[in-house]
Amino acid sequence: MKKFIVLLLMVVFLASMLFIGAGCKATEAVEEVEEKATEKLEFVIIPKGINPWYDPCYAGFDDAGKEIGGIETRISASQEFTGEAQSKLMEDALASGVDGIALDPIDVAAVIPLINEAMSKGIPVVC
Repeated sequence: MKKFIVLLLMVVFLASMLFIGAGCKATEAVEEVEEKATEKLEFVIIPKGINPWYDPCYAGFDDAGKEIGGIETRISASQEFTGEAQSKLMEDALASGVDGIALDPIDVAAVIPLINEAMSKGIPVVC
């Protein structure tokens, strides 16, 4: 009896997820992507600092940009492993009008206002 109830709850849950997903509108996102597809996009990685540990990340980032096409990739790193230096790099990226930022924050509290600023400008940030 317990198995039946658990199975029934799972079916109800999955069915509700199906209806929720079916109600989502993807057309706005598609239109935005199509609009952006005609222009070259610029994405930047802002790591904690310069370190060979990040080299495979940079290589994959650059390869993906070339494979997709129309994407310019940039690495913006500092010799200093400080929140202040990283915040400056983030400010520079926002001022240059990048289309996306990948960030490995040193001082989370210092970059939260900058992340919020990026998001308010429609710039996605991945941490």
